[in-house]
Amino acid sequence: MGDLRTLLEPVTDNQAAFASQERSLHTTLAAMAETVEIKARCILNMVDKISWSVVMTKPRQEPYAAARLSEQNFATYLPLVAKRDKLGKPIGTTPMFPGYCFCGFQPEQSIAPIRSTPGIISLVRFGHEVAIIQAEVIDRLQKMEAMLQANANDGGLKPGDPVQVIQGPFAGYEGLASRVSATRIDVLMTIMGQAQRVRFTPDDLARPG
Repeated sequence: MGDLRTLLEPVTDNQAAFASQERSLHTTLAAMAETVEIKARCILNMVDKISWSVVMTKPRQEPYAAARLSEQNFATYLPLVAKRDKLGKPIGTTPMFPGYCFCGFQPEQSIAPIRSTPGIISLVRFGHEVAIIQAEVIDRLQKMEAMLQANANDGGLKPGDPVQVIQGPFAGYEGLASRVSATRIDVLMTIMGQAQRVRFTPDDLARPG
């Protein structure tokens, strides 16, 4: 029979090595976690220090102006809302505040380049001072924008909704949508005292009023 101590020595050595590696791993992970926490605090501090202002843009150049500001390391926020057709169907987005966007900057950043940024007319001022928007206002706008975007698909025309014919031989007539598709809408109308179902395109109709 072999010596039991001889058989156990490799096991003991392996256990010691494993324990040493485990301690080293724990130390490394702790250091990484501390680094991530420090970076997160730095990012939060940077966000907290951002001052938000309002810039006036050239007509229909809000996205372009915001993109040019971002290229210069300014924070930007351009709130958007759904753009709808005559029947309330979303057909894209449009700025919530046409002709304006929000620009954020750090205390050490010069705001002088903002005025010469393509697409921008000027910074909005109160008297001689640049108008500063509280971060809470930006936060509320972002939440409002998210809510509006979530509900953007709820306003389209549905069967049973009232509609008015705005062009063609039946212009001025009103009725109820009965079948709705992307290209055709059947409308139930009263014509010469009788209920009739007439087919229209979306461009022929609008919501009453």
